[in-house]
Amino acid sequence: MTMAEKHTNNDLENKICTFLNDKEDGATALQIAKGVGLKKTSVNSVLYRLEETRQLYRNSDQPPIWSRQKRSAATVKNSQPTHALAVELKKMLLDGKGMKSFHLAAKLNVPRSEVTKCLHGLSRSGEVKRLGETSLWKVDGTNGGGRLIKYEGEFQDCSIELKEDSRFFRDFELVSVLGAGGFGCVVKAKHKLDGEIYAVKILEYTIKASREIKALAMFSHPNIVRYYTSWDEKAFWINEFNDDDSTTSSQYPTDSEQRDSCSSANGAENSGRDLSCLFIKMEFCEKGTLNDWIKKRNEGTQNTFKTAEALHMFRQILSGVEYIHSKGHIHRDLKPENVFIGEDETVKIGDFGHVTNTSSSLVNRTSETGTPIYMSPEQKTALDYDKKTDIFALGLIYFEILWKMPTVSEKFKLFENLRTQVFPEDFKNKYTTEHHMIRKMLSQTPAERPDVKEIAKYLEDFLLRNSAALEQKSA
Repeated sequence: MTMAEKHTNNDLENKICTFLNDKEDGATALQIAKGVGLKKTSVNSVLYRLEETRQLYRNSDQPPIWSRQKRSAATVKNSQPTHALAVELKKMLLDGKGMKSFHLAAKLNVPRSEVTKCLHGLSRSGEVKRLGETSLWKVDGTNGGGRLIKYEGEFQDCSIELKEDSRFFRDFELVSVLGAGGFGCVVKAKHKLDGEIYAVKILEYTIKASREIKALAMFSHPNIVRYYTSWDEKAFWINEFNDDDSTTSSQYPTDSEQRDSCSSANGAENSGRDLSCLFIKMEFCEKGTLNDWIKKRNEGTQNTFKTAEALHMFRQILSGVEYIHSKGHIHRDLKPENVFIGEDETVKIGDFGHVTNTSSSLVNRTSETGTPIYMSPEQKTALDYDKKTDIFALGLIYFEILWKMPTVSEKFKLFENLRTQVFPEDFKNKYTTEHHMIRKMLSQTPAERPDVKEIAKYLEDFLLRNSAALEQKSA
């Protein structure tokens, strides 16, 4: 890290800490970002770095509340703002069974008077209703009144209510929810007619979502997740956005200032709204993501790992990226969470929520689109970049599948060093040739990075020359 970068990071840390010094009840990452005049993606990694050094604490709220002092669960719950309480109440009432106010208050550890006040407010806005003599509160059927898709994760909760006659429930049996992010959620579903398992991505229908569909429909390659079809329908949506870009898969960014203002107006912590949603039916990859594979390796449960296996996987990723580039597109969010592994061990690139068109010349693009830790320098700061931005992310992935990084903090530290061409000495000694190529891929100057074809040819030649030696290299 250069002195200038260190100074910038220190300055941002000081700004965040100063901002939170005056916030007794803490603040969300979005509120902090607005308070220091930056985008949320710019402060996320800093927040978790400050947590590592015990300068900040976060609670279990979704999204988390960050503060300078650690607070008890009771304190956190009792200090919830009204909009956060509304979210919790709507989530608890979405199952359709109904609950009494004192039960809700007990479960949330919030005074009954506050719960009752919030419920009456939601009733006036037509979002919940009370059932006569039973005094049971329920979600008002006029705002959805259908079947629920619900996900509760460590960092992300998502509840989507579909109409009883929705196409999704007409055609599919819901097996499980695979994950959720700011974009929406991905579910595992069994088709009622053909009996096959598919992945169905559900997200708000935006310009960016439409762009993802067009790209998927264009692509046909063994190393890209297969697209089948898509459709749109209305849904009643409660979506609590994650503040941790490094842990959610496929986080969906804003597309413009108009989308930013929409998110702010409706609020990531609102009590629900009707949305036009896009459903994308895709190939289901049984063996999870490359990130899952890396975690198993890092935890030591994958004892048979060999370097040749990792390089074979990376060669397939290269093949998929080469195809994407040949079709005049940039992925812009390459990371292990967006690389999937099929039943036959075939590696497939997915999640094209950040894909964009490219050409032989540079064009204006949205900065800070993607996942910060894998972004190229120009993607973080510039509005004119080309397909070489994907090469930078590939360089980090190449390093990550070869080198164990047991903790998130160690990964952040190593990645920061890699950005300034500083590699672990042990890595350079063990992976001499690989180190040379990764160094070129992580060049600060895009023109100095090799293109995908050059990397693929190097890897092919390297594997042919060193197949026997590679079998002796273990993780």
